[in-house]
Amino acid sequence: MRTDVRLKVDMAVRVRDFLRANPFASANGQAVTAVFEERLARVLDLIARIDQGELTRRSAVRHKRDLRQQLRMVPLRHLTRVAAAAAREKPELATQFRMPYRATEQEFRAAAGNIAALTAANRELLDRYGLDAAIPDELNRGLEVLDRLIIDANDGRMIHTGARMELLGLSSELLAMARQFDGMMLFRYREDPGLRGSWASARNVAWARHIPKPESPAA
Repeated sequence: MRTDVRLKVDMAVRVRDFLRANPFASANGQAVTAVFEERLARVLDLIARIDQGELTRRSAVRHKRDLRQQLRMVPLRHLTRVAAAAAREKPELATQFRMPYRATEQEFRAAAGNIAALTAANRELLDRYGLDAAIPDELNRGLEVLDRLIIDANDGRMIHTGARMELLGLSSELLAMARQFDGMMLFRYREDPGLRGSWASARNVAWARHIPKPESPAA
């Protein structure tokens, strides 16, 4: 979460707690407070969704990386070497079963899927050159899992992006409403001066201060 958004949300939580401890007596003040609490609740829900989406994306990315390595090390390597032997009878298999060395996710999936299809199409020939009967099924299962992980990673990324955009807008709305409460508090300060310090502490946003660089001495 961006620092400016986090600071706004922290401020909004303090303002909410202050308003709960010191509620408005007027119906108008209570109505504005209800809107503020509703928007803050939505913000907190979005933060939880962003965190969950990021966890989902990271987990899927990690598992995708591990699965690709497993597929490359066993079933794909086995099929590549069996196909190289079978190329004595069908020379084109020597090149058709090659996996790109540095492949993107899309390139890896396309190449591995092509090898799975070629294995099915040349099963009888590959069997004669030592194809392990379990390998084609292992590869196909691995590709199914890989497809699900790709979807999970994309879903997690979309949740994170969409919720983050909404969060930016709502955090700015909360800041604007806190300024609105500033005006509404003026009368309350006059009636109860002790609230001034408590409100100022709740309302304060600890913005990061910009410290200017010292000027170079004149020549």
